[in-house]
Amino acid sequence: MGNSTSRGTASFGTITPDYDVLPAQVESAIEELNDDDWDIKSITPLTETAYSSTILQNNADPLGMGMLKANAGSETITGTYTAGVIIVAQRWREITEAEAAERQREKAARRSAEDAILAAEAEEARRNAGPIAYDRIMSLPIERRGGIMSNTWLFNGQEYHTKGMAEDARRNMAHSAKIQAERDRDGVA
Repeated sequence: MGNSTSRGTASFGTITPDYDVLPAQVESAIEELNDDDWDIKSITPLTETAYSSTILQNNADPLGMGMLKANAGSETITGTYTAGVIIVAQRWREITEAEAAERQREKAARRSAEDAILAAEAEEARRNAGPIAYDRIMSLPIERRGGIMSNTWLFNGQEYHTKGMAEDARRNMAHSAKIQAERDRDGVA
């Protein structure tokens, strides 16, 4: 209600409500809801703040050089107004046993479809257990320890003398994790 493109007055890119008809629009909406057996739970006004500022300038330039401008004063106007309302309403409707059974079937079908999607995702993760474990280990960082001039590299809490040694350790760990994940997946001890 109130602040929409079909109602109100456009001014400086903002649509403000037509205050003369806003109360009538709200009353009309309430009557329509009451006529259709809706239970109105709450009516919340939406308020906005209007702000306007004006600066009065003296554009007189006694030297003719375009350099002198002086403010003669300013005026600021602020105010709060109701821009619309939110009406929360609820309606209870009796349904037949056939409608209730149909809703239950639809709900069960949705649940079954969701379960099938989850099962497919789990199966995909199970099938890809090895590559997932490998990628997880390969994403662990290798860091230089002791600054730019240092020859010490750190991977998984252990120090290595060269970056190549640290990368080999990471590759070996990733390969072992992949083999172990595939064994776990296949039930091999």
